[in-house]
Amino acid sequence: VEPPPPAAFRERGVVVIVGGAGGIGLETAVFLARTSAARVALVGRREVDDAIRAKLDRVRAVGGEAEYFAAD
Repeated sequence: VEPPPPAAFRERGVVVIVGGAGGIGLETAVFLARTSAARVALVGRREVDDAIRAKLDRVRAVGGEAEYFAAD
């Protein structure tokens, strides 16, 4: 029996996603949180608001850590 292939992402690794408050960035963050308990830094142009806080909570709910940074 062959061992499983190594994970593409390190368990609890840090990932920076630019445009993370958008659809693709958020889904990527959720996937990484669920599969590898990733610590995710989402970077976007908007200031943090309730919608972004809800997105961060979604990432945290599946096992990751998430922070948002406004940068424009």
